[in-house]
Amino acid sequence: LYALLFMWVNDEFSANNPPAAVDNVSIEPISCHIPTGLSAYISQYYIDITWQASGDDQAWLVQYGDTVLTTFVPAYNAENLTPNTEYTFMVSNLCSNGETSLPAVLSLRTACLPLSSLPFICDFQSVPVGTGSSNDFIPCWNRILNYSSYSPRVANESTSGNNYLYWNLSAGLLDDATIVLPELDEQFDATYTELRFKAKKYDITGLFNDPVFVVGVMMDPDNIETFAPIDTIVVTSTDSFTSYAIPMLSYGGSGRYVAIRGIVSGSNFASAMCFMDDIELHELLYCHRPTSFSFSPGCDTIAVNWTTDGDESQWLLSYNDTTLVAFSTSFVARNLQPDREYLFSVAAICGIGDTSEA
Repeated sequence: LYALLFMWVNDEFSANNPPAAVDNVSIEPISCHIPTGLSAYISQYYIDITWQASGDDQAWLVQYGDTVLTTFVPAYNAENLTPNTEYTFMVSNLCSNGETSLPAVLSLRTACLPLSSLPFICDFQSVPVGTGSSNDFIPCWNRILNYSSYSPRVANESTSGNNYLYWNLSAGLLDDATIVLPELDEQFDATYTELRFKAKKYDITGLFNDPVFVVGVMMDPDNIETFAPIDTIVVTSTDSFTSYAIPMLSYGGSGRYVAIRGIVSGSNFASAMCFMDDIELHELLYCHRPTSFSFSPGCDTIAVNWTTDGDESQWLLSYNDTTLVAFSTSFVARNLQPDREYLFSVAAICGIGDTSEA
């Protein structure tokens, strides 16, 4: 091995930005070579690093953070680390001729802890804009791409200042992407969770197709073949964000990774773009939250319908100053004022003092 050596001068001696001056160029043999073949095993609290020893290598200098030490075997175990934290390791060869090689550098992030409490809420406000624009993605999440474009990624809406997840999909390139939420702790069963998010189609030309999102659960966050679909959402609104709630009750498996897969509806070479925000994962308790609301307004009436994912038979329904108990999944509010806004909420009643979220 050889090193290219030279002197570099740029001291602003004759002007504000003079050209760089290079001198004394030489090629010299490296007598103390850099360690090679670095690899690592990563956990939440420790990182095991190994490298290849060659020739008469007998000692190495290891540095990370404030730690500096010498090891006499080509391996090191860094312990008592912090989960989801990046560490930069430098390993130099301490050669028998008294020289110290340049360091081999390895930047690694410790593994994340599983989600030990729910709900899990991500509004992307603390995630830097541009995250996902390259191979990186949100820490503790995973992203599986079926194409070279880096989407989804975190973007920013200039008018509101809000961060969101921006999807750009194209069917002609067999484009689809999957985002995988952080792992659930073993105390939770993915079957009894509910994924919630808001989404809005982006289409200023009227030429784009509707974005389609398949929600499911994965056994392996790196293997799309383990994706088990639960429900499909088609985003059609371009005016405002629409809220979606998808219970996982039909799953029944042992996977601990809830995931969202984005695809494109329509023919080949169709494209779809979407903004997604406020991704939440909630635990579904015995008393199931009503879903799939629909409203049919009349002159002085509003018909409300919903569905249930459990065996509930009573619901607490409220609108404005009225609260009552409904005994079916439909209700008609009568004698309402024309051209007035009414806010409805419905919660399942499962027993005395036991009601679902509204």
